[in-house]
Amino acid sequence: MAEGLDDAVAGNWDGLTVVGAAKVDAAIRRHGGLPVTQTGALDLAKQLDAGQLIWGQVLNDSRIRATLYDVSTGERSNEVGLE
Repeated sequence: MAEGLDDAVAGNWDGLTVVGAAKVDAAIRRHGGLPVTQTGALDLAKQLDAGQLIWGQVLNDSRIRATLYDVSTGERSNEVGLE
């Protein structure tokens, strides 16, 4: 599933520029691993100078939820679910 999600977020989303995978991987290594909380993900996004963050959750085998956050405020601006 992770590879499919990686492909799904590659490129641009209606005005959102996606940070390159190599840059994200390097930041994750510096951070000591993947963030496990929304706060940790927002902190990592700030380190990458991102304006917005898409933070997702796997709800079960066939459902995920993705939420778009404003990195500077931490406020949620949109949310979608996929089944």
